[in-house]
Amino acid sequence: MIFFFIPDFGTNFAFFATNRNGNASKVEVYKVDKLANSIELLFIAGQFQDKIESQNKAMEVTVKNLQSNEVFGPVYSSDNGSYMIGIPSAGRYEFTVKVEGTLKIFTEQIDIPAPMKFKHLQQLMIYEMQNSKEELHIVTSEGEEQLSQELAIQRLNQIGHLDVNAASLIARVESNTHENSIQNQSKTSTKEKVASQLETMLNKEIDLEDDLKFQAAVNEKILSSEQEINNVKKQIEDLKNQTTNTEATQNQIRQKEIELQKVIRETIVLETVQLKSTNVQKLKDDLEFVKQYNKELSEIQYKANEEDVVTFLESKVTRTNDISAQMYYTPEQKYRCLS
Repeated sequence: MIFFFIPDFGTNFAFFATNRNGNASKVEVYKVDKLANSIELLFIAGQFQDKIESQNKAMEVTVKNLQSNEVFGPVYSSDNGSYMIGIPSAGRYEFTVKVEGTLKIFTEQIDIPAPMKFKHLQQLMIYEMQNSKEELHIVTSEGEEQLSQELAIQRLNQIGHLDVNAASLIARVESNTHENSIQNQSKTSTKEKVASQLETMLNKEIDLEDDLKFQAAVNEKILSSEQEINNVKKQIEDLKNQTTNTEATQNQIRQKEIELQKVIRETIVLETVQLKSTNVQKLKDDLEFVKQYNKELSEIQYKANEEDVVTFLESKVTRTNDISAQMYYTPEQKYRCLS
C-alpha cells in the first residue's frame, strides 16, 4: 500500500512511501521524476442544495468517464451538503445523482474542462421543482486559485489511493470515512425498503378501494335482480290469468319462466359472494388504516431520521402484513358477478 504521496511542483519531483515491493513490515521511500505530461487528478468541490426540502442535505453521486467507461464513486454529501469528487482528467463525464427523499434518479452529461495549474473546479448542484416536475441542475466552474488546506490534504490522500500498477488511471474516491460509508449504505438500504413498502401498500390501497366498490356493486345488483325476479313473476302470473289461453300465450309463459330461472341463478351467485364477503365495516377500517399508513410513511421518509423510519415500520408490521396477505375477492368472483 501507499502511505503518502507528496509532489514537489518546484523541482518536478515527487516522494512516496510504500511497502508494496519491500520486505514484510518494511516501508520504503521513493523519489521519482514526475513526467511533464503526467495526468493530474482533478478535484471538483461541490455543494448540494435541496430547494424542495431545505433541511435535506443528503445525496449520492457517481461519475462515469464516457470515453473510458471508468466509474468513480459513489460519493456522498456531508451533513452540510458539501462533497468532493476526484477524477483522473478532463473530458466528458456522466453524473448520476440520487437525492434523499425521491425515487427519481437524475443523469446529466457534463464536459469537465482542464483547470489552470493549481486550480480546482467548483460545482453547484440544485434539486428543485419546475412546472410540477422534479429537476436537478448542475453548474460547474473554476474554483479558487489555491486549494484550501483541507482540500489539499484530501487531494494528497486520494492520490495515495490510486492504483499505480493500472494501465489506466483509476481512483478510488472516498469522500467520507469508512464509518460514514457504512452509515450511508444503511440509509440507502432503508430508503429502498421504504420505497418498496410504500409501493406495496399504495397498490393495496387501490385494491381495497376496488374491493369496496365491488362490494357495493354486488349489493346493488342483488337489489336489482330481486326487483327483476318480482317483475318476471308478475308477468307470468298476468299471462296465466288471461281469459284466452292460446298457444302463443303458453310460449310466452315458457320464455318468461326460462328468463326467471336465469335471473334466480345469477342472484344466487351474487348472494353467495355476499354471504362469504368480508364485513363491510372491516373493509372500510382496513382501507382507512392503509390510507393513513401511506400518508404517514410518505411524510416520515422525508423528515425523520433512519431510526424513526425503522421504528415506524416495525410498529405497524403486524397489521400491514395481515392486510397485505388478505384477498377479499378473487378475480374469478369479480368476473362471474359483474360480467
